[in-house]
Amino acid sequence: MVASLAPLLALSLELIGWLLRRLRPERPRNEVLFFPSEVACVEHLYTLPAAPSAALSHSCLCSLPHGVETSFSRFLRHLMSASSSLDLCVFAFSNMDLSRAVLVLHSRGVTVRVLSDKDYIAITGSQIGVLRKAGICVRSNRNSVHMHHKFAVVDGRLLLTGSLNWTLNAVQNNMENILITEEPDLVRPFIKEFGRLWEHSDPRGGSPRGRTQDTDWRTRTGGHGLEDSRSEMALAKDPGSGPEQRDAADQNFDYMFKLLIIGNSSVGKTSFLFRYADDSFTSAFVSTVGIDFKVKTIYRNDKRVKLQIWDTAGQERYRTITTAYYRGAMGFLLMYDITSQESFCAVQDWATQIKTYSWGNAQVALVGNKLDLDEDRQVPTEDAQRLATELGFQFFEASAKDNINVKQVFDKLVDAICEKMNESPNGEAGPTANNKGADLKETPGSSQGGCAC
Repeated sequence: MVASLAPLLALSLELIGWLLRRLRPERPRNEVLFFPSEVACVEHLYTLPAAPSAALSHSCLCSLPHGVETSFSRFLRHLMSASSSLDLCVFAFSNMDLSRAVLVLHSRGVTVRVLSDKDYIAITGSQIGVLRKAGICVRSNRNSVHMHHKFAVVDGRLLLTGSLNWTLNAVQNNMENILITEEPDLVRPFIKEFGRLWEHSDPRGGSPRGRTQDTDWRTRTGGHGLEDSRSEMALAKDPGSGPEQRDAADQNFDYMFKLLIIGNSSVGKTSFLFRYADDSFTSAFVSTVGIDFKVKTIYRNDKRVKLQIWDTAGQERYRTITTAYYRGAMGFLLMYDITSQESFCAVQDWATQIKTYSWGNAQVALVGNKLDLDEDRQVPTEDAQRLATELGFQFFEASAKDNINVKQVFDKLVDAICEKMNESPNGEAGPTANNKGADLKETPGSSQGGCAC
């Protein structure tokens, strides 16, 4: 008798345990992520269902590691879990992977609202223009105080906040942190703060009752939020629209020059930029994903020149993205690796890209990097010098590691641009060499329409 009741008793105990687990409230999700993050493929995250625990799927054939969970992929996965709303408050937003995530959520019908700093909203490379063009509502602070918040609220329940700026440099190179939590006592204050800032940033000034509620403005504008667009466009200028565009709050300079570092992958472009901009070097750099930039101000010929230096990805898969940034560039550092004949053979192709996509009088320096590895040299100096002469480029051999000729390359390139300006009848070297606040026009981040509320 007892033996026959044993299975029933075991089943009953299992059922009781299941009921207790169901009745017990779930613990709020809490997670902390630290950066810099390893670089891995995140292509699969854009096609996953809106669930943070969805299974990994890898059909991408790119050269980045697959099936690797990183701080950035975890962050992106939580962001992509939004199913109804995303309120985003960021200081700087130039990371293309994060921009793509927001666009995907918008295309799924998620209500997206974005707040950003009025100065950094207009930097070249900012993704704000891309979001606006897609019809996403963006507002900026209307006073002189910088908006340094960096947080997102997903579906009014999940908070993502920390020191991380939404830039490629912050994700890959900076020591940053992100706290992810569902604790109501932590989430609610951020929801309240976003609502306050959203209302305060209303471009029409003041905030009539209900104006900040998505259901209200979406209903009155047919679901697209276009009613706000005309009034805010006068306040938050299009990133490619004119002299009010700037790369930072500091406008104390005489000229701004846009420079691009291009060349095959792994020739040392990022290391070269970091050596020049930060006087630092590390051999642990991973391949650049897309494009990123740094700003450095120098004095040349009694003029204060602000350099906006773009570090581009060398891989073929990013070529369409990076060539879009050639327009408006006044100088190029075309780099090859003196220990790689393959990278040198590609110089002609890169030169053709410059000729095809850039302004005709852009100045170019051909740079043979990794001079510290001269014993492994595959490219004779004479061959490189000959090619530079044929192409009409300046020529240098340098080493980011040993800091050989790094500053000299930039100084000579800037001098060549200034010399070209002096030769020009109107004193300009090209479309972007304007005084005081001149910047890069018609960049991929610019906006020519869409919602600007």
